[in-house]
Amino acid sequence: MLIAERVFDALKQRCEAFPNDDYCLWISTRTLAEDSGLGIYQTRNTLLKLVDQGKAQVTPSLMSNTLRWYLSESAWQEQTRYYQAS
Repeated sequence: MLIAERVFDALKQRCEAFPNDDYCLWISTRTLAEDSGLGIYQTRNTLLKLVDQGKAQVTPSLMSNTLRWYLSESAWQEQTRYYQAS
């Protein structure tokens, strides 16, 4: 599995509802790194690429010394359609 897929899968599994405007509930880089079995910096760089691709969102500033992440609206809708079709 590609690194981006591992990180994106970890993010999808952690995001429970959309929209979620409470940044405190968004997922930390460390949590996603642990879930995907990767290092923090590798995970962060991958997540930034997912943001550029429109698949993830990032908090506008650090929270407790970390960035936090959540699925983008388009990724959430795609995931919802997938589960409804199953």
